[in-house]
Amino acid sequence: MELGVGGEAEILLIDDDNLIYKYYSYNNNMTGYENKSKVADGLIKFKRSCFKHPDYINYPKYIKKGLIKIENSYNCWNVSDDGYDMMAIRFIGRLFQEYHFERSIPKKLAIHY
Repeated sequence: MELGVGGEAEILLIDDDNLIYKYYSYNNNMTGYENKSKVADGLIKFKRSCFKHPDYINYPKYIKKGLIKIENSYNCWNVSDDGYDMMAIRFIGRLFQEYHFERSIPKKLAIHY
């Protein structure tokens, strides 16, 4: 269900070394960012080593070390201090949280506010 803001991410590629999600985001409260077509042009790339001993609270250290890379969606309307799409950051946090509790990598993630 699409409310005010949100998006979805799903696995694009998974292999022995990498996990890549494609994602889309939308903001129905800002003209030009509605993304009604759900164009998933953002990428979040993980090194699989992030999941050996995942730290779902301090995952930003993985970004700083280059173990997670973000290619912002064209539809990005809000960025972190480091220039990353805040929806991508939310997806990363949700992914690590789900992995922590379920011990499996979710095929799809959805965040809708």
